Amino acid sequence: MGKTKEAENRPGKMQRILKQNPSVMARTIGDEVLLVPIKGELAQLQQIYALNPVGAFIWENLDGVRDLEQLTTGLISTFEVEAEEARSDLTKYVEELIDRDFVFEVNGAGS
Repeated sequence: MGKTKEAENRPGKMQRILKQNPSVMARTIGDEVLLVPIKGELAQLQQIYALNPVGAFIWENLDGVRDLEQLTTGLISTFEVEAEEARSDLTKYVEELIDRDFVFEVNGAGS
């Protein structure tokens, strides 16, 4: 009931559409998916980011077409998670990807 939960679920926030940064490649090694920046200095190798199955699902679906609400629906059906938890975790995760410049918003909703 706190301010954070209300902000996460406010109208417009889940209608954002995000797209993968083309300067970040996903590579599967064994059963793990790694996000690897491919442009810039070698120092960016410190930005390699390992994804768990949920993170890999989200990454694959950040296609510039589906909004976050559609991704939430996919998370619920694929991973059998409650809607509130899926929304909250998805919101936190995409904010982290945005902060790392791994994804960007393709529409103005929720900004």
